[in-house]
Amino acid sequence: MKKIIIGVMIVISFVFVVKISCVQTQNIMGNETSQEENCEQLSWTLKNGILIISGQGKIPTDFFEDNLIDPDQPKELIIERGITEIKPGAFRGCNTLKKVTLPEGLKTIGSQAFQGCQNLDYIEIPDTVTYLGRESFILCSKLKYVKLSKGLKSISGFAFENCASLESICIPEGVETIHRYAFNFCGRLKMIMIPNSLKDINPMVSYAFPVKLVAMDDNPVIEEAVKRFPELSYVRKKDYICNHSNNDYSIETATKDKDGKAIFICERCGETSIGILPRVQKAVMKKQIFRYRKGKEQHPWIDIIKSDGTKLAKRYYQITYPKSSMYPGTYQATVKLKNGYEGSMNVEYKILKAQQYLHRNSNKMITKSWDKPFYVNLNKDPSNCKFQWKSSDPKIASVDMQGKIIGKKRGTCKIYVYAKEDEHYERSTTVSIKVKIVPGKIKKIHLKRISGRKLKVTWKKDTRYDGYWVDYGTKKNMLDSRQLTINNSNKNRIYLKNLKHKKKYYVIVRGYKKIKKGKRYIPEFSPVNKLTITI
Repeated sequence: MKKIIIGVMIVISFVFVVKISCVQTQNIMGNETSQEENCEQLSWTLKNGILIISGQGKIPTDFFEDNLIDPDQPKELIIERGITEIKPGAFRGCNTLKKVTLPEGLKTIGSQAFQGCQNLDYIEIPDTVTYLGRESFILCSKLKYVKLSKGLKSISGFAFENCASLESICIPEGVETIHRYAFNFCGRLKMIMIPNSLKDINPMVSYAFPVKLVAMDDNPVIEEAVKRFPELSYVRKKDYICNHSNNDYSIETATKDKDGKAIFICERCGETSIGILPRVQKAVMKKQIFRYRKGKEQHPWIDIIKSDGTKLAKRYYQITYPKSSMYPGTYQATVKLKNGYEGSMNVEYKILKAQQYLHRNSNKMITKSWDKPFYVNLNKDPSNCKFQWKSSDPKIASVDMQGKIIGKKRGTCKIYVYAKEDEHYERSTTVSIKVKIVPGKIKKIHLKRISGRKLKVTWKKDTRYDGYWVDYGTKKNMLDSRQLTINNSNKNRIYLKNLKHKKKYYVIVRGYKKIKKGKRYIPEFSPVNKLTITI
């Protein structure tokens, strides 16, 4: 038991010592600013090889180590506005870093800040930077283009030593001093543009790598330096005028993941310039969803947006649409990048089934008799849509798939209709039609004179009635008519007797239906069907 307690105490002591050591290490490596101060003011994200640092103040020494970031992970570094200083050695040894974006407002780049960033090929230092530290870009072997800040007063010693790919550099107006070996062992460096503001030149390069200094006007400081350092030569810019007509250039293609560059190098003067091809960020469609239009192909308008928020010109990409993109379904258009851009993107869009429209001009109830079938007029689009019909009560009125409505008996019901869904069209909304069925005319009425003054009246029986009324008289307006009631709807004949000789008779046969209203029943008659005969 004693041994176990002693062992636990040793472990606790070890953890405590390690923690204290970490705190001490952080305080020591913070150099000019403590780790706690920086952590409170900075934040960072690392995604898809892009490291973004934001916040206020200073980026500390050994940023990767302090934040437990593998220095071989970032391929691109973006420092956002608000950062004013990069401490010495902050990004030292980040071998995979190819692009660095520095913010306006940055004032200081510390010594060895980007030492050994072997894949960094260009750097633009904003004009707000006033101090560039010693060995700040030493051993950046692929660094080919440098734009220096106009706010600099001096170039620190060994700042660009062993930048083996650097071919020319322009020192901005305002720089007064170039310190020792600022461009030492830059094997391809052929020309340095010197400003009139320069007051002091130290040995900039080694004997093995001679460099030509180009100045605007005669400058005694340069003339004295050329005498002291045989590796330097001097020419006035007016004697070195070049219109850059013999440009050699190379293009590093841009993709969805990285920016590209167009690097131009003048073969006569060696001046290097660079144009950035911002990487492709996304494809944007003005319209992504379409409706089927009979016989017409439909393609979305596609814009390619670059990382700087602007549209990519049409000459840099080609869009291929699928064949026969006119029917409902999901389609993919392919965007192929070209002319300095590389890669392809697939953009998905949809064609939905077309909508079908169906409606009546009026919502009024339709009243029809049961003796004649009828149809309902509908407005429809498209004109050839196929309908589905249904009756709410087929015992009152039935409807077939052609829309023919047949009254069955007295009453009201609803007829429902909609356009059916098919491979090209969606189902339409359902239209409801209120229908009232009323009694129809008595059919097949015949008058036949029988011997003497007798008349036989026959008709087609209709059991939907409760009975029949037969009116007859000699006046057309039926003012002298007599009425006979038949209370059995199964009967289909009646005899009229004691008629006047040589008289014209008018005969009406109607069916009646007893309708309950309140406590009483009242008759409802079929339409009048009048016949005449002369006795």
